[in-house]
Amino acid sequence: MTLAFSQKLNDKPTYFVEKIWEGFLRSDQFQDCDETYHRYMRAHKVLFGKHWDWIPEKEPRMKSGKLHTIRRDEKDRWKAGNKIHFVINNRTADRFQFAPVAECKAIQYIEISYDELLCEKFSSEPAVFVDGEPLNISQIEELAINDGFKNTMEFFQYFDNDFSGKIIHWTDLIY
Repeated sequence: MTLAFSQKLNDKPTYFVEKIWEGFLRSDQFQDCDETYHRYMRAHKVLFGKHWDWIPEKEPRMKSGKLHTIRRDEKDRWKAGNKIHFVINNRTADRFQFAPVAECKAIQYIEISYDELLCEKFSSEPAVFVDGEPLNISQIEELAINDGFKNTMEFFQYFDNDFSGKIIHWTDLIY
């Protein structure tokens, strides 16, 4: 199944392609991972005349790669075992698959709630639940970073309303 990633969010680069590859390279997810990375990077340059967006050198080194993504799944299509096609520019003439097909290793249900009573009860605003279990502040920070955000503030700027969906994992990480 196609998993499309935006390259910009609020007019700023997301660096999701580079962050996803960082996760692959750290876990050596593919055979000849380093060589595969360079092959996809060269293909991007041939197609678009430039490399994909890299995190600027002035930025601090990322703590983790992007290890999963969070999506609504109203039709309940995402399941462990699905094949993931990582793409940018989906549904355009410039559609580009930037990584090899990977397996969806696991799905977890996530809920983000801004309900005052829940936030107060779990000492977190908003309250975040994975598979029905509340996450503490450090677990929320880990979730945000592993989802490709710099911190929880950036994460909650994106998830700024109540949300129910799935965490789609392509690594063995589980919360």
